[in-house]
This record gives sequence, structure tokens and C-alpha cells, in this order.
Amino acid sequence: MIKFLRRTIFIGFLIISLTFNAAIVVSEAAYNIAYGLLSNAVSIIYETADLSSSIGWKKSKLHEEVATIKKQIETEQNLIKSLKNNEPKLL
Repeated sequence: MIKFLRRTIFIGFLIISLTFNAAIVVSEAAYNIAYGLLSNAVSIIYETADLSSSIGWKKSKLHEEVATIKKQIETEQNLIKSLKNNEPKLL
């Protein structure tokens, strides 16, 4: 009877230990999966925000350059018009 009780307690302990170890492995795997997904999501959000701010900065710089070039073209056109108006006419 004592052998049976000892064997039952030992088997029960092994089953509880195996269950506990399996739970630890499953929870660790779930943690690693969740951490990986969250890390990727944060990385994608950060890179998207960084890219959009970079595009916005380049777009504003491009608008500034276009405005500067337009002013230069207008100045040159006005200069050409004034030179044509002040040019002596030869007959």
C-alpha cells in the first residue's frame, strides 16, 4: 500500500511538474511572439512617421526653390522688357 501511495504521489508530482513546465514554455513562446509583433509595429510606425516628415521637409524645400526660381525668371523677364524698351531703334 505504501508503494502504491508513494508511486501515486510521485506520478502526481511528475504530472504537475510537466504541466507547469509546459505552461512556462507556452507563455514564453506567447511572450516572444507578442514582443516581436509589437516591436515590428512600433518600428513600422516610427519609420513611416520619419519618412513622411522627410517627404514633407523635401516638399517644402522644393516649393521654396520653385518660388525662388520664379522670382528670378520674373526679374530676368522684366530686365529683358526694359532693355527692349530702351533699345535705340535703327532704321
